[in-house]
Amino acid sequence: MTDRGFSLVEVVVTLAIAGLVLALVFGGMSMTTNRRLVGTVRKLLSDLRMVEQRARTERNCYRFVFDPAGETYSIYRYEGAVTPAPAGGGDQCRGSAWSSAPVVRENSADAVSRRMPARVDLVRTSFTSDVLKISPMGNINAGGVCLRTPSGQERWVRAEVMGRAEILDACP
Repeated sequence: MTDRGFSLVEVVVTLAIAGLVLALVFGGMSMTTNRRLVGTVRKLLSDLRMVEQRARTERNCYRFVFDPAGETYSIYRYEGAVTPAPAGGGDQCRGSAWSSAPVVRENSADAVSRRMPARVDLVRTSFTSDVLKISPMGNINAGGVCLRTPSGQERWVRAEVMGRAEILDACP
């Protein structure tokens, strides 16, 4: 006489292996998404610091224009005459002489506009009109950028007036 079917031990072992494989697959996806988020945040921070240094060195204005709907940000350089700082502060780069010519390159194929990678969303910014401005002295209008993954992981890139920028784990 032969028994047809599975013993309780065989069923338990099979379910344990299936559970382990599923945990590895879904855990790996989350880890990959988190790495994309952290990499994107670091790239944004790197761009911000590099442009801040260029503004100081060149004594020129720069701006980051964020487009949450398009999942991009672009870097612009002021091509007009920089005016002396007005008393009490104010904009030194007025007018429409902003250029997106790729003066901010890391290699010849690099562009000035950056698109968020898959599964990383540019949710919102706290900058007026989604524009971060950098003065010829490297000062930044304070604010931040919120990036999020579909699984809910968030990072807030906060820029302070004197150029200090930091990464926080959650968006306010």
